[in-house]
Amino acid sequence: MNEAADVTTSLPTLVLLAFWWAFVSILSVLSSGAHPESPDMAKPAGAAKTDDKRAASPQSRNIREADPSFDERMFLEGAAKAYEIILNAFATADVAALRPLLAPDVLAAFEVAITERKGRQEASQLSFVRLKDACIESSSAAAEGIEVTVRLAAEIISATRSASNEVVDGDPDRIVATHDLWTFGRRRGDKDWRLVATDEA
Repeated sequence: MNEAADVTTSLPTLVLLAFWWAFVSILSVLSSGAHPESPDMAKPAGAAKTDDKRAASPQSRNIREADPSFDERMFLEGAAKAYEIILNAFATADVAALRPLLAPDVLAAFEVAITERKGRQEASQLSFVRLKDACIESSSAAAEGIEVTVRLAAEIISATRSASNEVVDGDPDRIVATHDLWTFGRRRGDKDWRLVATDEA
């Protein structure tokens, strides 16, 4: 497993923001602006079957051996949506939205960063422009569960403002690129994926 995120050093995106886990089945809810209560990567009942063997990358084949129901395309759609949700939730200090999406140690790191930002009386602004790419970088399956590291590239606009509304980090008028490696994990018997580690891509 990658080391849990140190928000101040191993999440360059957090520095840019001062800082997508919904699944295909709730994309319509997300587009309406509602917050998912407990998003997961479980395959929805009645979903059309795809030729997973043809579509699966080499990196996901060992996951399929551990979990034959694993659908790479749907997993990546969920990971991409989780990326957007988590970035936005961090920027707005929405800990309630972060809680079901993050492993405990990652959540703790995010909460520390949010608390420190509030202590400085700073506020983050974020506009998620677009996701450029999401692909499986590596994966591992063990008796206790499955972990999948996803390479994510996106474009965002972010800025951090002081109590006097001065820009102290970022640029509210400039699009910047993010490149991250996020590891999502799921314990055996658990349908919910959570962010367990982050790193710079």
